Amino acid sequence: MTEPRPDRVRVSGPLALFAEGFGVQLVEEGYTPCSVQFHLQLLAHLSRWMEAGGVDVGELSPVIVERFLVDRRGQGYASRISVKGLRPLLGYLDGLGVLVAAEVVRTPIDQLLEEFCSYLREERGLVAGSSSFTRGSLAGFSPGARSRWLMLSHI
Repeated sequence: MTEPRPDRVRVSGPLALFAEGFGVQLVEEGYTPCSVQFHLQLLAHLSRWMEAGGVDVGELSPVIVERFLVDRRGQGYASRISVKGLRPLLGYLDGLGVLVAAEVVRTPIDQLLEEFCSYLREERGLVAGSSSFTRGSLAGFSPGARSRWLMLSHI
């Protein structure tokens, strides 16, 4: 097997400007050369896909990322085919402030959670940190959350 060479990954397209800094960050975070190479190859694939679709960096949103992943899976890729595989890249780009902020929509579940946390603070005497922790824990069970352990709409 050949030695991994992250420095040989060629990136074109709208994300090319971010490749070097992303690679440096991965190394600083302790990623192995092989992992750095895989992440840079994923960045290169996303960048080429964006270029082919006319997508600019400022348009990179959760919907766009999901479209890319659907196409990637459709092309037969077996690894880095979920948002989890893109987390390091998305975290890096978000840290630079280039990602589009996800639109926050307040749902009835959000309202219910807020009222419940107010009840916990005001009536039960929980401190703000505890009620915030409780809200964050319960929010993972809402229908809009990525975690689908419990669908509140079925209760």
